[in-house]
Amino acid sequence: MSLVEVLIAAALTLSVMGGVLAALASAQAAFVSQSDAADVRQRMRVGVDAITRDLLVAADAFPFPGGILIVSGSRQDTYYARAGTLRHDDGEGTDLPVVDGVRDVVFERVGERRVQVRLRMQGPSWPAPDTEIIFDEAPRNRGPGG
Repeated sequence: MSLVEVLIAAALTLSVMGGVLAALASAQAAFVSQSDAADVRQRMRVGVDAITRDLLVAADAFPFPGGILIVSGSRQDTYYARAGTLRHDDGEGTDLPVVDGVRDVVFERVGERRVQVRLRMQGPSWPAPDTEIIFDEAPRNRGPGG
């Protein structure tokens, strides 16, 4: 084998290996992106479950800009977003984080008995996009007159 043949073989081997590594890098990025998207969906489920659980047993709910006050008997729960975290104040001096990665949360009345919630989560890294869910719930313990 001559030196020219060895150099050509090395160049071909390096170009094939470069192509394989480039394909593996894009596959790795896709895997991380899917994992991030699943994490965002799971955090969104946690936020929706927490808010829904308190709304279902509420006597009334009072949306305000950036949050909601949920009244159930003598208990008062407040949900709001601050610094990328959905927080829950149970009215007894505890202000606990529910879920992080929250872009914003909006509560508003829809009709007389229903409360609509728009929860938007931010993706942890590119290309995981922001994810938004809109749902509405009616407090179950309200009387027929409101």
